Amino acid sequence: MTGNIEAHTGQGDITVRHVVGQIDLRVDSGEISLREVRGRAEAKTERGAVYASFAGPPSGRLETRRGSVEIVFPARFGAQLEARTRNGTVEVDANVGADGKRGPDYFIGAINGGGDPLYVYTARGTIRVHPR
Repeated sequence: MTGNIEAHTGQGDITVRHVVGQIDLRVDSGEISLREVRGRAEAKTERGAVYASFAGPPSGRLETRRGSVEIVFPARFGAQLEARTRNGTVEVDANVGADGKRGPDYFIGAINGGGDPLYVYTARGTIRVHPR
């Protein structure tokens, strides 16, 4: 599907598949799943995991207060990544060409030489970034 998507709900999960365009998803309590998307993705949940599988260059803002975040994208694409957690770990796969500052709870830098900005945050949970 080509076009922009905006969806907000109080409770329940949201899954979006094969969208080309801007995505804006908000959930108070539930998981957000982005599958094979192309374009800027904004996804925020208070309680629940966020999964984002990009079919093109990853970009946008992915946030949860309580839950983990997993980001998957084709190895040939890059991003300027800022990933932070307050209570958890940030795991950036060695196969993504990560270059930047890192600690157990953050990574700030270029993935595969850089690209569009991608901001990822969780207050409680693990952030995983890896290629497909």
